[in-house]
Amino acid sequence: MTLRLLACFLPALLHPLGAAEFTAQWTGILDQSWESTANWDISQVPCNTQTDLFNAFLGVNAGAAVIDSTCTIKNLTVRSGAELLIGKERTLTLTGALLDGGVVSASPGGVATLSGGTHTCINGGRFLLHDETVLELSGLTVVNGRFKASDLDSDPTNNELRVVRLTTFSGGESDALIRVNDGTALTLTGNGFVNRGTILPSGDSGTAPLIISPPPFAPFLLSGPGEIRLEDYNDRILGPSFVIYTIRQAADHRIHGGGRISRLRIVNEGGFIANLPTVPLQISPHSPFENKGGLVKAENGATLRLTGSTFNSTNGGLYQIGDNSRFELDQASLTNLTISNDDADRNPLNHEVIVTTDSSFLNVVNEAAVSVKDGVTLNIGGLTNNGILQLGSAAAMSRVLIVSSSLSSGTPLSGNGVLRMDHPLDTITGTLSSFSFQPLLNHGPDHRIEGGGLINVDVVNQGTIVANLPEVPLRLDSFSTFKNDGGLVLAENGVTIRFENSWFNSKNGGDFRLGDGSAFELDGVTFFDVTLSKADQDPDPGNHEVLVIKSSFLREVESEVPIVVQDGVTLTLGGPTFTNNGTVELESNSGISALHIEGSGINHELVIGGTGSILLDHLSDRITAAPSSGPDSMRHGPDHSIAGSGRVGMGRIRITNEGTLEANRQGEQLTVDAYGPATMNYGVLRASAGGILRISESIEDTGGHVEVESGSQLLVSGTMKQTNGSTLAHGWIESTGFAFKAATVRGRGTFNGPLTADFSSVEPGNSTGTLTVRGNTTLANGTSLCIEIASASDHDLLSVTPGTCQLNGATLRLDLLGDATNLSGSDTLTIVSSPGGVTGAFLNASDGDRLHTVDGLTSFVVRYSANSVTLTDFARGLSGIANRAPVFVSPVGDAAVGENAASATLVAAFHAYDPEGAIVQYSIADPSVPFAMDPRTGELKVNASLDRETQSNYLLTLRASDGVHSSEIFLVVRLTDLVDTNEEIVESLLTSPSGAFPEENDPALIGFDADPDSDGRSNAFELWRGTNPAVADQPSPLLLEPYQRFTSPPFPLIPMIGSSASVVVEVDPAVDDRLSMDAFFSFDLTQWRIATVNRMVLSDDGSVRRIRFYDSTIGSRPVRFFFQFKFDPDI
Repeated sequence: MTLRLLACFLPALLHPLGAAEFTAQWTGILDQSWESTANWDISQVPCNTQTDLFNAFLGVNAGAAVIDSTCTIKNLTVRSGAELLIGKERTLTLTGALLDGGVVSASPGGVATLSGGTHTCINGGRFLLHDETVLELSGLTVVNGRFKASDLDSDPTNNELRVVRLTTFSGGESDALIRVNDGTALTLTGNGFVNRGTILPSGDSGTAPLIISPPPFAPFLLSGPGEIRLEDYNDRILGPSFVIYTIRQAADHRIHGGGRISRLRIVNEGGFIANLPTVPLQISPHSPFENKGGLVKAENGATLRLTGSTFNSTNGGLYQIGDNSRFELDQASLTNLTISNDDADRNPLNHEVIVTTDSSFLNVVNEAAVSVKDGVTLNIGGLTNNGILQLGSAAAMSRVLIVSSSLSSGTPLSGNGVLRMDHPLDTITGTLSSFSFQPLLNHGPDHRIEGGGLINVDVVNQGTIVANLPEVPLRLDSFSTFKNDGGLVLAENGVTIRFENSWFNSKNGGDFRLGDGSAFELDGVTFFDVTLSKADQDPDPGNHEVLVIKSSFLREVESEVPIVVQDGVTLTLGGPTFTNNGTVELESNSGISALHIEGSGINHELVIGGTGSILLDHLSDRITAAPSSGPDSMRHGPDHSIAGSGRVGMGRIRITNEGTLEANRQGEQLTVDAYGPATMNYGVLRASAGGILRISESIEDTGGHVEVESGSQLLVSGTMKQTNGSTLAHGWIESTGFAFKAATVRGRGTFNGPLTADFSSVEPGNSTGTLTVRGNTTLANGTSLCIEIASASDHDLLSVTPGTCQLNGATLRLDLLGDATNLSGSDTLTIVSSPGGVTGAFLNASDGDRLHTVDGLTSFVVRYSANSVTLTDFARGLSGIANRAPVFVSPVGDAAVGENAASATLVAAFHAYDPEGAIVQYSIADPSVPFAMDPRTGELKVNASLDRETQSNYLLTLRASDGVHSSEIFLVVRLTDLVDTNEEIVESLLTSPSGAFPEENDPALIGFDADPDSDGRSNAFELWRGTNPAVADQPSPLLLEPYQRFTSPPFPLIPMIGSSASVVVEVDPAVDDRLSMDAFFSFDLTQWRIATVNRMVLSDDGSVRRIRFYDSTIGSRPVRFFFQFKFDPDI
């Protein structure tokens, strides 16, 4: 049954013009019938007429009165002990009521209506709702109303208070079911309402709002263990449109179902729960929603839509998503809260947050699966993501927008979850806050960003960024810098990461890694201090590529993957090191592919190390200095190789080769064109597979190896000097002159140019064969010509044509191959041939001498002619001549060296030869002395500091050995004295405030008399600038100040303005030859170049020499520049 309380205001009926007003008091003498006149003290039923108005008064303990008709009165008063029952289907209309301890109810089992007026409950007065009864409220106001359910059948749903026309509750409480009919509204005002039952706004075709309208500036408290249940999208809870009110939902109350809540400031300590699968619950606060220890939840497959405002959490307030349920964010800002899962089915993926329009996370912890819809932006100002964040671009860009409010800390994206991107339009980017700095994303250690799309924000990466979609590349295009701080950037199998327009670096072990078949593309980027590694799971080590598609820069990079520089693109390698354990391949075609070398430090040096190679495949491929720098230095490391065809150096790089430089393309040239007079080689220079290695200057080889295969060429524009190295010549080697010292020269090719060998081993053939020299040839001291003999027609030959062959201190070594069964005493073997003439003889074999082979079992007679050296009279068996010890041929006696001599200073050189032509090795019998002897050349050098006051001379035993026997000689080395004056090095810093420099700050130089010309100045600098180095045009306005050692820059600094600079130094002529000076210049105090320094003697009176060191090449440089002068007395 339905109890209907209808409140409506009808002025024409309630207040007829000129009406009389009567008050009727209930006596209940006869019975409970309202309609009985006997029950009223005025013997008249109170019911308004056209002429009369009636008030009804039910006094204390007046009992019950039952209305069984439709009645209208003005005012009703019900006191304690009295009750008014409105009969079934009956309506009581009135202007106002006072329930002063009394009760108004509807007859059980029916519908009654209370209509109109303002009704106040005091002193326990209440509206009583019986089982299966409806009291309808129509257009009335209830102040502090108490709506009590007389729930005898334990069914709270059949004690109903039904709002059928706009009604207002000002305060009050209820434990009944309050239903707001479709198309009407219930307004809650006052300071609060205690709901122990259910409020059910029943919107259907229209709306049935619950309106919250408290007094201004006072929050409305919705409390009690009851509920507001919304069942239709038209069911609404809202505030008035003209002012913002605050509703506070207490801890034991909940609002749930599906509908809309809007235009309110909400403080939630209870529950907002979406639990209808077909009807979303939408919360649209007018201003921030504060979840103050309460619960905001979607469950039972339902949708909770948060829209148009800020949602936060305090006191542990929960935002929770149940199985198969979801939050929808519609222009919502989530701040300082946690989105958690109520995961009963243990499926973490069926708890969703769907971002339908632009929304924000600010300091949010997420455990759910968040999806950002097509064309939507999710702003992140701090997110701990332990779930999934999925961007969903389709036709438009979906993006995460990083919002930074602090330049130093950036915006964190942390947690153990994943951010997924799977469309080219999916984007992570940034926006400026109120400050003008670039946003910064701090990607946490356990978090993962994966897929394909665009990351367009500055990043500090401690987590994992993975490209894993073969059809969608991942693009990294930071605003300025991407720092891989211990994290991993990975392209998985068959996937591409494109790095664009930014600076990428690494620290704390951060790794850039490629999987099988994957690629990095470098598009105008700089990699600094980065490791490029590979996750090599298949047996193919070369299917990981770094493609340089636009000019880029690698500085201090270590790589173990192939790097391909595409046609027309430049890759700059910056110092101090580039470690290549993979390959770098240039792919010139219609354009020029280039490696630019940019060194660092004072020497502008780049060290290329690792075990990999640089491959030049086209004549247009080149390695040179960057256009804005140079000359730079390239040190090519021991295990690395540069191979192919193209150009290396182009006159702009100083080249020191410790690895392998190889021309290996048939008929094509690899041109090495170093800056300066020579290419320095400590490694391997090789021409193979028909390739041509061209050195456009000289070769200075120390301990290196030069190899030219048959059909290949080495073309040296200058000289080729090799010390302690080896040369294998099976092809053509051309130079203006060859100088070998303590080297091994072998092969059956051709040297085109004059050749000199000192302390070397010259070995024609490859096993046996002819070595040709086209030029004057000298085999000098300590050199051994090694001849291998297989037969009279198969033996080594040194052929010098055109030119002469001079034997000047060399020895001859014979090595028999096989058992000599093909040799006889009548055979004549020519081992040296020179149509231009052979002069001299081997030290161990004069003309007609018999010389044994190395094994001592056979021998030949050595014959000399004008144009050849031959072997004749072959004999088998021992001749009775024993193997003899080496013979010293250098003069023996004393040697002298200054006590200030630097390490490696030459003291003396000695030469011995072996009578059998064996290689002689030199040593010192006592290795503890401060000297060392070169084992191949016999050069004796200083090996430690010397002090004459400690020991003035040394007696050395020098030894020469052929591996079997040895010879010894004695040598006395005397130390010459040095005046130990002014032993502390004083350096000076020169700056440029105007004014002359004071004499008392003049620096002194170690190793010179303190004041050689007795003018009171101790080896003073005089600084000048001008255009004529011979004339002291102007004193430089520079101030000379003390300068501490080990500060930066390391040498005295001179800022200069003008077209030249010079320094004048006073020295003692006796020690002038021990003065050296280096000079450097810079435009910015960070990059330094070696200056060209000239020396001019201004005066020399025998006791004092004045020397000007000057640089007159400044005219082509900018007006403002800086000089560093470093003076090194050799002490």
